[in-house]
Amino acid sequence: MRLIITADLGRLRAFQVTSSEDPAREFVIREIDTPALEHTPQSIGEIATDQAGRFSSDGSGGMSRGEAHGLAREEERRLIAQLAGRITALIGSEKPAGWMLAAPKSINARLLEGIGGAHQKTLRENRAQDIAKLPAKEIGKRFGIDC
Repeated sequence: MRLIITADLGRLRAFQVTSSEDPAREFVIREIDTPALEHTPQSIGEIATDQAGRFSSDGSGGMSRGEAHGLAREEERRLIAQLAGRITALIGSEKPAGWMLAAPKSINARLLEGIGGAHQKTLRENRAQDIAKLPAKEIGKRFGIDC
């Protein structure tokens, strides 16, 4: 059994690829239930507001206004770490002979860094593509699997 994993910052999908008993198809691809990622805010405005805080920036005793420095980067870092942890757990529980990954180019390398070295040894193919929303058959085709 092989495993195909697709991910983006909003979702994780996994598919088992097994041999087919049907002579017309070589493989069968079946989506595995994966837990939803923790709620991700749609915008920085859901995390931070532009309302003044309790402390003055100019010593006047009033409330200061600050900027949400680095919140978007921090949210992205947190999501990548969450995805890497879920992928590591999924590979550990499914124990595939090999697995394939597709994730957008912007997060692909950082996602692989977060996945344990032992699991990286069984990685057969890595694609820097955002295909997480495609149907299962199309995802299989992207990895050269006719199902």
